[in-house]
Amino acid sequence: MDVTKIQLESAYVIKTEFEDCKVVNPEPTSSGYIRIFFTRKLDAEANDTRLELFFIGEVVAYQGEETDAPDDSDRIFSYKIEFVLNYSGEFIEDELTSFLPDNEWFFKKDANIFFSQKAMNFLSNTKYKNIDLPLQQ
Repeated sequence: MDVTKIQLESAYVIKTEFEDCKVVNPEPTSSGYIRIFFTRKLDAEANDTRLELFFIGEVVAYQGEETDAPDDSDRIFSYKIEFVLNYSGEFIEDELTSFLPDNEWFFKKDANIFFSQKAMNFLSNTKYKNIDLPLQQ
């Protein structure tokens, strides 16, 4: 299988969850930071011409200075998206177990962009509209 012969055909959201953890002044006087968590579920569906990958992306905003181990009491909001990316190309099902990890960067690139666009679109309609998420991590 050759990653240069794979094309993203479509993407869709399965589920979203938003949790507003505290009442926050939309014009904050204290600092804050965000963390982005991103994983690809291990299950994938494929046939000779199609590959379907499942992802979970979550952005969590915290109040205060950034730390390595944030306290849940500093959590402002979390927004989680479960979504699917559909690829077309030539796939050999028996080789997927080695092909996917070796080319994780390729699929994460598309997933990061899709996740960032969906999250930014959602946040643009909330009091957190001024937060800018990076397109890729």
